[in-house]
Amino acid sequence: MDDLSTAALHQLAKLYGVHTAYYDIAGQQQAASDDALLATLRALRAPIARLEDVPAAIREHQQAQWRRPMEPVRSSGRRDHGYRDPPAFECG
Repeated sequence: MDDLSTAALHQLAKLYGVHTAYYDIAGQQQAASDDALLATLRALRAPIARLEDVPAAIREHQQAQWRRPMEPVRSSGRRDHGYRDPPAFECG
């Protein structure tokens, strides 16, 4: 697997919240294999059947995020928003 394919696979894993490395029992950092990442992403329903599908899956995931509306926001309606300046401390 070439470096570009691995970089794209790691980018997709990050988009899905998948870690690409872990610490073993000896405390040594180990990189997850590409096969393990592909299997994990498939389990999370990423639209990939093979490594060549990764760039399209990245685009699809990003476009889905862009199309998703923002979460609802509620305003308190108060003008001061409850903010108070901290008390002043005098040195001396």
